[in-house]
Amino acid sequence: MGTVDTDADLYVVRDGDRGGERSEWVQPTPVEQTVTDALTEATDVDPAAVNRLHSYVDPGDLRAVLRATGGTITFPVEDYEVTVHSNGRVTVR
Repeated sequence: MGTVDTDADLYVVRDGDRGGERSEWVQPTPVEQTVTDALTEATDVDPAAVNRLHSYVDPGDLRAVLRATGGTITFPVEDYEVTVHSNGRVTVR
């Protein structure tokens, strides 16, 4: 019996740049929370409506991009396109 590969242990470093203000603190944040935050900030998606991230993107593929020195992974969430960059930045279109 193997273990399930989930996004629970994937973190990105957020620089605190919110609304044009830069925070002094830099902290690791679970990638699932970072994607949910980006979606709710850019759209009218209710955070409760976003299922577990692994239902939208393969955790192994996401992990590979976050461990790389360059690259992105793009996947649909609800009616939006989410791109996670290897540097931890998340964009929503």
